[in-house]
Amino acid sequence: MGLTGDDGSELLEATEKRFGVTLCSEETGLRETFNLGPNEYLFHSEGWAPFPFRFTSLLNAVEPTVREFTVGDLFEAVRKPKAYRNN
Repeated sequence: MGLTGDDGSELLEATEKRFGVTLCSEETGLRETFNLGPNEYLFHSEGWAPFPFRFTSLLNAVEPTVREFTVGDLFEAVRKPKAYRNN
């Protein structure tokens, strides 16, 4: 969808409200709902980075990956049995 930071969060919040579900549980956040790996994210961060390069290779850290996120992914998450209903 090409969303970043707050826009992505606002979309998920509006979806939860509209369909009466919880996509982001307190225990696992979005990771379980969208099957995200430890270094995967749904959205790029917003804003300006003070350094155009990354320190991940210097620190032996895994490079974060922003996974492709589609309307179909959101649809499937809403209809998943694990999407908690807010009734």
